[in-house]
Amino acid sequence: MSKIAVVYYTKHGSTGQYAKWVADAVGADLFKQQECSIKDLQDYDVIVYGGGIYSGGIKGLEFIKKNWKRFFVNKKVIVFAVGITIDMEENRKQCREINFVKKLEGLPCYFFPGAYDPAEIKGVDSKIIGFTKKLISDSTPMGKQLLDYFDNGCDMIDRNRIDPLVEELKSL
Repeated sequence: MSKIAVVYYTKHGSTGQYAKWVADAVGADLFKQQECSIKDLQDYDVIVYGGGIYSGGIKGLEFIKKNWKRFFVNKKVIVFAVGITIDMEENRKQCREINFVKKLEGLPCYFFPGAYDPAEIKGVDSKIIGFTKKLISDSTPMGKQLLDYFDNGCDMIDRNRIDPLVEELKSL
């Protein structure tokens, strides 16, 4: 099996939990993206990158994008993204359109459901959520569900969701 590094950016913990599960399942080394450099990843054949989805963007994916040509182009890169609305096909499609263009086009991406705790949201994030809530219509089932998540929180983290990613990694 290839030497695997799991690199992740977590803000509230969901992505970190998935990253730990993936690393444990395949015997990979685990790195917080904020504490990791390209030098730390030199000896790895496969890089799994995980980040939460914020306004359609995958948090921290810029690390891969900005270092693509000089480093990641010669590695097998797989991405996973975590969010509370990823079970909607249109949201996965939008995320791919925003994040996987040009040099990252065609990279495999797995989507995992996350968690949201309104008590953890502060500062700019709180303002963004407030603005987002104004844009959501409560006349649709998904709109009502999302507003409920924003008001009351949710936890959809599911260990079983990593199984397809783990299978791919074990096949390398």
